[in-house]
Amino acid sequence: MQRIARLIRNVPEPMVRMRRLGAFLGTDDPVMIASAIEEAALASSETTHKVFYLTLAHLLFTIRPRPPLPAGPLPLEDRSLLPDEVQVARIIGAAQKIHAPFCVALLRELWKPNLKEDARLLPPHITIEHWPLGVRRERARSSKRDRFMPLLVETTPSVVQLLAFNTRLREEDLVQLAALRPTHPYALWSILLSHRWLSNDQVREACARNPAAKPWMLITLAPLLGAGKLNELIRKVRVHKSLLKAMLPLYGGACERVIKDALARDDEKPGPLVFSIDETFDEAEDFINAQMPDHTAQALSEIAEIRRMRIEREAREDQEPPN
Repeated sequence: MQRIARLIRNVPEPMVRMRRLGAFLGTDDPVMIASAIEEAALASSETTHKVFYLTLAHLLFTIRPRPPLPAGPLPLEDRSLLPDEVQVARIIGAAQKIHAPFCVALLRELWKPNLKEDARLLPPHITIEHWPLGVRRERARSSKRDRFMPLLVETTPSVVQLLAFNTRLREEDLVQLAALRPTHPYALWSILLSHRWLSNDQVREACARNPAAKPWMLITLAPLLGAGKLNELIRKVRVHKSLLKAMLPLYGGACERVIKDALARDDEKPGPLVFSIDETFDEAEDFINAQMPDHTAQALSEIAEIRRMRIEREAREDQEPPN
């Protein structure tokens, strides 16, 4: 960890820090890298570790492959920073060997392919639907607030990215944009690609709490939210079991009780109702009507009636004399 700290110490420019860290991830010892990621995530409240992990999050959001979108695609990821897939697999293998569960979950989630359905964009908000995409992009670049303020209901990722990189936007503007519901998950990603807003506590929290946030966003942001905010997030947002288990050691175990409660709630959820009934059809129909919603009871009753008719027909065929 000391060696990595020296790489980014006294480097004020985020892009330079990110490039140095990217080179380190691509060429160095996988065990050292996995250990550094796990240590930084677990001790992210300390300044040195937080700077390292924030740089890592910036790098991971930047190098994740961008999908083609039907309108205004995101700029391509920086391939020069992209580690070789074999190297990523080595880091994950090393993390498993040294028992670094957060590092394993983080890298596995981030290297999962994008879903095809995520490429479908939401229709523009009713207040801006009369503006063509080119007009909205032009307004997103404007330095005049009266031109870009109507776009704070924007869900198209390429327009949101232009807004996020517009230096005239304020914290409250980006919080409003990140808290928008419904929004596209890649609109949140577009905000997090900006180091300025990834470094902002309020914007990070708004992105993490948005139901559109993808699991790979949540796991990456978790060490940067703080124990109290992460506990609140886990109580209110459903997080996958595998990610919850990976988050257990964060913040010195300060989230352990809340995470275990969430895991217990998932285990207590009843599975689908399955009935095995050895009764007459009339009794079975009465039982179904008492247990199931009206539309389900009707469907199952129809199935019971079909079975009844089939059995009666087979009985008649058995009783008919052979030709």
